[in-house]
Amino acid sequence: MNSKSENEYAVTNDLEFISPKIDYAFKQMMNSETALRNFLSAILKVPEGDINEIRYVDPHTLKENEDDKYVVMDVRIFLQDKCEIDIEMQMMNFRSWTDRVVYYSSRMLSEQIRKGHSYEELIKCISISILDFNIFDKNDFPKYYSSYHVREDKDHRILNDLLEYHIIELPKISEKNITKAEDDLLLWAKFINSDDKEEMKMLSEKNHGIKAAYDELEALSNDEERRAIYEAREKAIMDYNVQNPAAREERARREGKIEGKKEGQKEEKIAIAKKLLDILDIETIAEKTGLSIEQVNLIAKNNH
Repeated sequence: MNSKSENEYAVTNDLEFISPKIDYAFKQMMNSETALRNFLSAILKVPEGDINEIRYVDPHTLKENEDDKYVVMDVRIFLQDKCEIDIEMQMMNFRSWTDRVVYYSSRMLSEQIRKGHSYEELIKCISISILDFNIFDKNDFPKYYSSYHVREDKDHRILNDLLEYHIIELPKISEKNITKAEDDLLLWAKFINSDDKEEMKMLSEKNHGIKAAYDELEALSNDEERRAIYEAREKAIMDYNVQNPAAREERARREGKIEGKKEGQKEEKIAIAKKLLDILDIETIAEKTGLSIEQVNLIAKNNH
């Protein structure tokens, strides 16, 4: 496989950095009940003190599932035996992701019923998805966080509360449309999305739950065996994204927008330089616009 293509999909080139975006690392940091409780409080909008009974459903790690390098590594818990929660950190851009998440949440609900049991025994299933890609266009739907329930179309009354969805689209949190103060959920989103260790450390100092998560990642980094599992998982995700058409399309779309933006900025500088040619000298125009002297000279030559 082309090594350049692989590197393009790497989270960071810092060999000491552990990214929370890698689902194995995310699951390891959520083994801290302090981190998990604080994250759930932020996204479910419930007081942290009310989350006092957490039972992990699936303790498996990548090492115990190494026959399948693309195994789903969600955090699955029961919360006070009143609801079941699945938390997914997803870097792999599946084409039918929305279909997939509805299928898995419905299966989570159906697995609660056994022969001879009553429907009244069903408890709420909450799906929390943190995505390293956008599923909704950022221009039409710019908010990085959204939540969904089963509601009536016109008056919006809830049919029932057995299924609930929370989605964080990480690429949207860096957009200029985020103007509100940093609440705990935004701090978490920034922490998970960060590729800079110093920034992560700074964010951890603002929230005790994020501090617990940061400490878990530090412990993972210093554990040779778990570090090896993390690196294997990172490579598996990187390989998948290189091969997967949906991921390539998303990357091309992002890069196209970035290149388009750069081209637009350059054209704007050229237009300004043309207006200044009769007013200022070449060196001053270059200084004011950020263009090189050679570029300004070429503009002057072509403008005559």
